[in-house]
Amino acid sequence: MKKLFHFLFTLVGISLILSCQTAVQPEEVDVAREKEAIMALLTAEGKAAAELDIDTIIAMHVQDEEDSRLQMGRESYTIYNGWKEVEALFESWRDMDMSNVTNIRNSKENVILKVGNNWAWLICDNIWEYDTEGEPVKDVNIQINFLEKIDGEWKFSFQAYIAKPQPDDDGDEGGDEEEESGEGDDDE
Repeated sequence: MKKLFHFLFTLVGISLILSCQTAVQPEEVDVAREKEAIMALLTAEGKAAAELDIDTIIAMHVQDEEDSRLQMGRESYTIYNGWKEVEALFESWRDMDMSNVTNIRNSKENVILKVGNNWAWLICDNIWEYDTEGEPVKDVNIQINFLEKIDGEWKFSFQAYIAKPQPDDDGDEGGDEEEESGEGDDDE
């Protein structure tokens, strides 16, 4: 009887371990296919932003209380925390006067993309080129996104746009640091 109990206990234990391993293992992810879908979303997001297609931009988001956005300029930053704040930002874009801006183009370069089962993150250069009153303008920032796959569709859950340091007149990036020339130092 003791051997039977030991045998049944072992059999149940093995069955339990095997069933847990099956349940824990994530399904196989076709990384190439998912990257292609995410890049299509990223391209569509840039196009929608260039066209101020706010409804399309809104539809690309998770739209929950954790949906967030960071916009960091050269001198300040703003965090939009939760869908209500993010949506209010997008809605404010409907009132922007873009009458003096033409030929708007957006592209993404230097993309780094990591894909998991139902999540992904990416970093890229977000490049805007346009004409303002006939003069060409180029603006580059660093775009960081976290995405979630919901009902088979990739959606943004976090976005950050960080101003990329631009070379100053001397060719140095940033231009905020004082040069140390050594001239006028009294403690030599």
